[in-house]
Amino acid sequence: DTVDSVGCTIQPDSDNDGVTDNNDQCANTPSGETVDANGCSSSQTDGDGDGVADNVDQCPNTPSGDTVDSVGCTIQPDSDNDGDGVTDNNDQCPNTPSGDTVDSAGCTVQSNSDSDGDGVTDNNDQCPHTPPPPYGAGSEVNSVGCIEQSNSNNDNTNTGNQEEESSGLPGFSFMIGMVALAGAAVRYRVKN
Repeated sequence: DTVDSVGCTIQPDSDNDGVTDNNDQCANTPSGETVDANGCSSSQTDGDGDGVADNVDQCPNTPSGDTVDSVGCTIQPDSDNDGDGVTDNNDQCPNTPSGDTVDSAGCTVQSNSDSDGDGVTDNNDQCPHTPPPPYGAGSEVNSVGCIEQSNSNNDNTNTGNQEEESSGLPGFSFMIGMVALAGAAVRYRVKN
């Protein structure tokens, strides 16, 4: 035993919470947390016995035996807060997006959501940030949610886009022209 300057035994306080180990009912109190006379902080106690620590329990007087959510509040047996058809007490995915098809656990198996409004559901959309219609003359969204130029000119008439169509990159000629123009502007400015 360790003794002080007058010969009295010094009781250790391993977690430095101010309650000696021989009286501390909650060892390893996190540093800086306020404790009660038993050496317990609110992160170590559960006053209503619902399995949720008092420091996060938003319903501190839950009746014994009630099923609770992550913040210690009673889950009503028939409630379905996300509207997916699976009651909250059985729902393992409690924030399912509206309209999604779910499994028996309440988790999405098929999404009917279309976040970008292009008419292709998110689970099939390879271009999830397509702007909403209209897409411009001759353009449409394909089956995977990407904008593509429809090729309705099969009569070989000159549409003014032959260079672009042959290069496979829409606006390619325009972009090359813009780069050349920018380069000329920089050279002009440097000379003057």
